[in-house]
Amino acid sequence: MIKRRIAMKSGEAASLDAIANLQSSMGNPDPALKNFLESLKIRREIGDKAGIGDVLNDLAGFYEDHGQAEQALRLYKESLQIQIDLGTEQTRALLLNNIGNIYLGQGNYQDAQTYYEQALQTAREVNVPADIAETRHNIGETATDLGMYDKALTISPGLRSAAGKPAISRWPRMRRRASELFWLSGAVRSGTQCR
Repeated sequence: MIKRRIAMKSGEAASLDAIANLQSSMGNPDPALKNFLESLKIRREIGDKAGIGDVLNDLAGFYEDHGQAEQALRLYKESLQIQIDLGTEQTRALLLNNIGNIYLGQGNYQDAQTYYEQALQTAREVNVPADIAETRHNIGETATDLGMYDKALTISPGLRSAAGKPAISRWPRMRRRASELFWLSGAVRSGTQCR
């Protein structure tokens, strides 16, 4: 009977998550936030640590999308600690990238780079090519923002080969970025081509 009650509550929490994500994407932040918080409350009541980590990640993304970077950062880090405790490496790589993105958005390049390097190491350990490519792209963006075009070139052109195929739907944007980097670094003027 207790297992059935927990399963029912877990299903309710999952439904609230899905509804909250939908409401958020449809531009209804108030009910979305209410549903995220209700889902988090239920997951805490039933001791669903993995579910808590997932909701914290979703909630952090919600706050990030609504310009509350510090709140998002706190929640991403809380979710990250749960993922470390659970040993879920792939989710850990995602969260490390999310944290790096917030730091990059704040202009905190050192912390962004630190989190991106950790994400890259984790993605390589679990051998997820798309995560490796995404993280290399993030490292390249950070290097570009710092004017380190040669470093950006060494990490960014490998995006295609890191994933073994075009990196999801972002490949055209990444290719344009690589072309810009070649131009900025002077490689185009010296005859090097971007393929």
